[in-house]
Amino acid sequence: MNRWYRQLAANDINNWQSYYKDLGRLAVKKRAEHAIEQMDYLILHGDFNKVKAESINRFLAHEQVNMQTHVNDRANKLLKSAAALEKTNERNLQNQIVTSAIDEVNKKLVEDAEAIDDAIFESA
Repeated sequence: MNRWYRQLAANDINNWQSYYKDLGRLAVKKRAEHAIEQMDYLILHGDFNKVKAESINRFLAHEQVNMQTHVNDRANKLLKSAAALEKTNERNLQNQIVTSAIDEVNKKLVEDAEAIDDAIFESA
C-alpha cells in the first residue's frame, strides 16, 4: 500500500512538473497582455498629449488674432471719435468767433449809430 501512495505521489509530481512550464507560460502570457495594454495606453496618452497641445496652440493662435482684431477695431473707433470731437470743437470755436464778431459789429452799430448816419449822409 505504501508503494501505491508513493507511485501516486510520484505520478502527481511528474504531472505537475510537466504542466509547470505550461502554467508558467500562461501566467507570463497573461501578465504580458496586461503589460502590452499598459504600453498601448501610454502610447495613446502620449498621442493625446500631442493632440491636446496642438488644440491649445490653435486656440491661443485664434485668440491672439481675435485680440489683435479687437485692439485694431477699438483703436479705429477711438481715432474716429477723436476726429469727430475735434471737428465739433472746431465748429464751436468758429461759431464763437462769428458770434463775437457779430456782437462787436452790433455793438459798434449801436454806439456809433449817429456817426454812421452822418457818414452815410455825407457820402450820398
